[in-house]
Amino acid sequence: MPALIRRHRRALIPGPVLIGFSELFDRAYGNPKTKLNTDGSYPRVTPSRIGYALLPFACPHCGEVRNEAVDPKRRANYRDDERGFYWCPSCGWRYILNTKGHPLEDSLPVGATHAPALVEQNGKTELVVAPAEDGLDSLGAAWL
Repeated sequence: MPALIRRHRRALIPGPVLIGFSELFDRAYGNPKTKLNTDGSYPRVTPSRIGYALLPFACPHCGEVRNEAVDPKRRANYRDDERGFYWCPSCGWRYILNTKGHPLEDSLPVGATHAPALVEQNGKTELVVAPAEDGLDSLGAAWL
């Protein structure tokens, strides 16, 4: 019979991450200087979903849209299992991700790169929506 393995919280070292010892440094799990909410937690993001698939969303800190957060296999590379948060692959700021998501309520505009997401921060919940279609995009002249 296998022994029960328990994870114990470990003390992480501040400072730059050294190659080969990355798991020992707090900086290896996103930016430790991420601003906390008034209740001491990180911002909570609930992305939209279609069926069971999460849709890409904008980072609540930098606004960058990255697919790593919605891909179940790649998402694990940006998660701290012991403390229960994720971090943005672009800016490194931390957030809590609700992987259940919420159903997409309305259709997305043509050319949308991300879907709406609920962001709970400092007791307030706001819906970060996909950008509206730009007039130049519809004419095919946005890249000029």
